[in-house]
Amino acid sequence: MEAVREALYRDMAASHETNFQRDYPVCAFHGVELRLPLTDMELVHFSLSLPVNLKIESEEDGLRKRVLRRVAQLLAMPEFIVNRPKRAVQYATGVDKALRRLAKGKGFAPQEYVRAVFRETLTENET
Repeated sequence: MEAVREALYRDMAASHETNFQRDYPVCAFHGVELRLPLTDMELVHFSLSLPVNLKIESEEDGLRKRVLRRVAQLLAMPEFIVNRPKRAVQYATGVDKALRRLAKGKGFAPQEYVRAVFRETLTENET
């Protein structure tokens, strides 16, 4: 479990470079203010101090985030929400499907389509 604890710490420490550095400009471009309440430093320190077994039961634990799920139960959230499997936001929201559909319509792979849209957007904003 020590390796899991270290991986969780590394993921949190790298969040700025891997996520926020990308997300802030994208949101700002669209006039959306990004709010990240779970990145409050006191909460981060507290969550990193918790034993791993309170977060993940085992390597096969498909639900994970056990502490958050327990809090949700205590707040009387519906079980279908509490026990919903963790999924990356692009899949949970349908953004991935929408990008694939748009890319296919233009004859691109999804990554090529995103690059083309960004290039077009940057070119339009330079003029």
